[in-house]
Amino acid sequence: MQVYFIDNEEYFQRKFTSRDADGAFFNDNDDRAMFFARGVLETVKKRGWSPDIIHCHGWMTALVPLLIKTSYKEDPMFHSSKVVYSLYNDSFEEAFNENFGKKVLMEGLSAGDVKDLEDPP
Repeated sequence: MQVYFIDNEEYFQRKFTSRDADGAFFNDNDDRAMFFARGVLETVKKRGWSPDIIHCHGWMTALVPLLIKTSYKEDPMFHSSKVVYSLYNDSFEEAFNENFGKKVLMEGLSAGDVKDLEDPP
């Protein structure tokens, strides 16, 4: 099995995953999640590897299924891919940046696709 790591010194070279030493939620967690999701999908495309199954784990990967079903839906690399999303008890009470819905927009992803990201129920 080949394993690839997505890295960015600014986003992922930290001692803690989503909160600092005092328990405060990192302000850039939304940007980190977007970077990770897009980075994974673009790396798969660049490597020319068409996955049969995309298994997402936890909130950091939550954008991947959305992107697969919208922005990447016409991409032949993901045409036959099935997405599995595993839920864990890693929720958080904090909200992402209020502009998260606008920041996540990209080709193939409309404001309607992300309206619930800015206005949670």
